[in-house]
Amino acid sequence: VRWKPLLPVEKVRSIVESDGTFKRHATAIHEGGAVFAEIMAELQAQLDLARSKGLTIAYVDAHMAFPWLFEESDEHRLCEVMQKWAQKEGLIYAGWGNTLGFKRLPELQGEKGDPLQSLAERINAAEPGTYLVVTHPMYDDEEARKANHGKNEPGEVARSRDMQRRMFMDPVILKAYKEKQAEPIRYIDAFSA
Repeated sequence: VRWKPLLPVEKVRSIVESDGTFKRHATAIHEGGAVFAEIMAELQAQLDLARSKGLTIAYVDAHMAFPWLFEESDEHRLCEVMQKWAQKEGLIYAGWGNTLGFKRLPELQGEKGDPLQSLAERINAAEPGTYLVVTHPMYDDEEARKANHGKNEPGEVARSRDMQRRMFMDPVILKAYKEKQAEPIRYIDAFSA
């Protein structure tokens, strides 16, 4: 699946391929010498469009670790630029990775088999606290089966993302939350608690 930027190609040339679609992977962006101003202009265009469609955007982060695309000093500068932009736009900037200090669910020895049952066991093993579980939930449907990172078998991404969707709604997981007296919340809810 290929996407084009909202801005005209000439305004974001450092982050697009010759066909006008976004570069295929982070290494291509790195090797192409991405320009901060172009990244920020496209982010602004995307935020403006989302808001114009009635979506409430509450936070941004440097997901998929894109700051590593830049040199260490530039990476710091990019994070500062994004933080200032987020503040100007009234957004929470969550940084890169788990910079906010949320815990990860405990890993269990010998985790195998049903991933939902493994997740339920990890929920049950967790100490009290706020945990971060990053997912990309989607349904395994015709559109999702087109998603591929260039190295996956057909439908592999859709199956994985469908499992991530089930992490929030499968009866096995809902039962684990209830037994643990745990409450799943959205990322933004952790900041308003």
